[in-house]
Amino acid sequence: LSSKAQRKTSNWINQIEQKLNGMISIKRNDLLNFLLEEMDDNLASSVLDKIKKEKLTGKQKAKWIYQKFLEAEKSGSNIDFDDLVKVAQEDLKKQSKRKLNKNKSHQSSLSKPSENDPLIVK
Repeated sequence: LSSKAQRKTSNWINQIEQKLNGMISIKRNDLLNFLLEEMDDNLASSVLDKIKKEKLTGKQKAKWIYQKFLEAEKSGSNIDFDDLVKVAQEDLKKQSKRKLNKNKSHQSSLSKPSENDPLIVK
């Protein structure tokens, strides 16, 4: 667990112990199992989007394209490289646009962007 997750779970365990006047002591794994079992089976789209934004890299997308080619080769089927690239680039374009818009808003709050700024799409 990350240090942030460890702090949260420790805080939750303390809350449980205080609320129940110390009558029970719960282990972190038991608490996490309980919480996970209470959650919906399907992740919220906001959680999926956050995971994708934070964890999906261009390198992983290239690896995915390569793996799809290997799978197609094994099964004897044809696969369209351009289609795979389009699927992978869709997310890259969205991420780049978000970063570009974030940089633009940050930059405009500091100063006006110059004509030669590489972040400005013409």
